[in-house]
Amino acid sequence: MDQNFTDFTRNDSFMTWTCGDISSSTDRVPAPAPPPPRRAPPPKRTHYDTYYGEPPAKRPAPSIRVGAGFKWNLQTLAAAADAVESGGKSPVSALNELGVRVAYSVLRQGGPAHCPSFHVAVTVADMRFEGWGHSKREARASAARACLAALLARAGRVLPAPSPHQDFTSDEPHRFPVSEFQCLEPAVKALPPAAPPPAAPAPSPAPALARLDVANGKEESGSPVSSLFGAASPAAHKSPINVLYENYSGLAFTCSFGDGSPLTDTQAPLQLSHSMRFKVVCQIKEQKFEGYGSSKKLAKLAAARSALAALEEGRAGRTDSTPAAAPQGALHQTLADHIGKLVNEKFNELMKNDLVHSKRKVLAGIVITTHNRIDDARVIAVTTGTKCVSGEHMSVSGRAVNDCHAEVAARRCLQRHLYAQLLMYANQPDPRQPLEENDLEPVEGGGYQLKVSRAVHLYVSTAPCGDGRIFSPHEHHHAEPDKHPNRLARGQLRTKIESGEGTIPVKNCNNVMQTWDGVMQGERLLTMSCSDKVARWCVCGLQGALLSRLIRPVYLTSLVLGSLLHPHHMYRSV
Repeated sequence: MDQNFTDFTRNDSFMTWTCGDISSSTDRVPAPAPPPPRRAPPPKRTHYDTYYGEPPAKRPAPSIRVGAGFKWNLQTLAAAADAVESGGKSPVSALNELGVRVAYSVLRQGGPAHCPSFHVAVTVADMRFEGWGHSKREARASAARACLAALLARAGRVLPAPSPHQDFTSDEPHRFPVSEFQCLEPAVKALPPAAPPPAAPAPSPAPALARLDVANGKEESGSPVSSLFGAASPAAHKSPINVLYENYSGLAFTCSFGDGSPLTDTQAPLQLSHSMRFKVVCQIKEQKFEGYGSSKKLAKLAAARSALAALEEGRAGRTDSTPAAAPQGALHQTLADHIGKLVNEKFNELMKNDLVHSKRKVLAGIVITTHNRIDDARVIAVTTGTKCVSGEHMSVSGRAVNDCHAEVAARRCLQRHLYAQLLMYANQPDPRQPLEENDLEPVEGGGYQLKVSRAVHLYVSTAPCGDGRIFSPHEHHHAEPDKHPNRLARGQLRTKIESGEGTIPVKNCNNVMQTWDGVMQGERLLTMSCSDKVARWCVCGLQGALLSRLIRPVYLTSLVLGSLLHPHHMYRSV
């Protein structure tokens, strides 16, 4: 055979050929051998054992079963509780989203018209939960909250309380309250019938005010705490008007304009100041208390506060449920209100026919009392003002007043009053003979002094400018001292803005040299803020340098503010 003969049996590409596909007249090629059988691939591995032949059953989600065949997913309950704790959903909405029929019914309704009480029950899967509130909405939320808490307690789950809004400026470590679900399980098993709240609070001479114990996170009051998720939120303080209605029968409020004219007049008197636009008289039996405000609501609230303050001070004994007393050395609220009333009434009397000057922003006044009696209070000065002179309008001869703020002008008027008292002694034959009607008295060794029975009070309608006014009026007034007394914004000496309002801190008070030439060339005139001046008066007195050679220092007995009072900032500034 020829050597070029091709062996088709060795060609892998023809392994599928058969003997019938190729033929020859001389010779026949043998058929190729059949291919070896292919090996089957190995079976894929599975996550279950092939011995049993089927995957294991899925683990059911944790759930709880209650009466009437109802069953809830525990994760859904936990999500609903978290939504209620964070404030994202109300308890009623969270309970409705669980997919079960919920029925609410009003069991009882009572209480006075100004403070109703509702008793509502919610039925869920043959279970009944009750809640109370001053409105139907609040009562339904209380019942739904009790239902959610009971279901989670029955499941034996304890959910951590959500982290509240942390105060990153606080120096105290945050204390997470113990979850109330831990103490709900015994109550849910027993489910004792709860006594309904009283329909109306019994009148008593002392108003029982709720008090919050901040350190322990507890609320000391007679009403049960309805919050069941996380820390119990403190109840809102009652309005003084509600406290009076609850504890004193025969209460009557009478409203009129600030000058006493009836509201039937077509227009309010134009000479009235904005803060004295309306007047409300609160009458309790034979006692009358007055309050003023820019609206009827504010005037009524001021009258109620004045009545509560007078009734509290007249009560001999105090209980723990009453509000905390004022700091030691503080002025009685009734006397402070009376001082403010005297100054405002005197201002309205002076500006009765002067519509131009009756418009003011800050009102100040000096009142002198004898033995701190209200009946003997006398108004010495009434002033207004919010501006100080600019550098170009200064006077070399003293014909221009540099600082025209109301507090500074009131102090100038007091100095004139002291000069007048000294002139009374100068016109007497014997200047060393004491005068009964005079506020000064001679001192052994020469000179005069303010009588011991006299007290000087400074009233300002708002906080004085400077360090005593640098705070937010809506921030919380905590009972504890200032947490950050060493901040750069605390205790800064400040200067007033020329021909404007506001103060600027003095960056380098030791090297500030103010010259007449510099002021005339445009440098800013430096004028002390009112807070700094009041602090100086508390140390050096109100009499000034010249009167210091004739009389002993005259100090302020109290500083009465009509608005924007922050105790910590004010005590620090003065």
